[in-house]
Amino acid sequence: VKLELEKEKSARRLGEWATCAGELQRLYQEKARECDVKDAVVVEMRRQAKEESSKRDREAASLRAELEQERLKFAEAEGALRQEVSIKEELLRESREDCRKLRAALVDAELELDRQEKA
Repeated sequence: VKLELEKEKSARRLGEWATCAGELQRLYQEKARECDVKDAVVVEMRRQAKEESSKRDREAASLRAELEQERLKFAEAEGALRQEVSIKEELLRESREDCRKLRAALVDAELELDRQEKA
């Protein structure tokens, strides 16, 4: 009788252990599924972040190229303007020199006219 009670007790414990093991396995599988979902979310977020980063890198490169083109255009325009200013400054110097010569010739002519009138 005592042996029968021990068998029943052992069988109950074994049943409890089996129930517990089943519950643990169910919880483990549930947590594993949650982790798989979270891993998939993390992988997708990383993919999206890389895609967005690549997109922004391309946009930045495009803007840098545009900026460089604008800089080159402005540098070219600046060079052309500097050359034009230089030419106009030279023409102004020449014009001033011509005016100085004409004034000197006019003064000489007036002096010659005065001399001739006095003579």
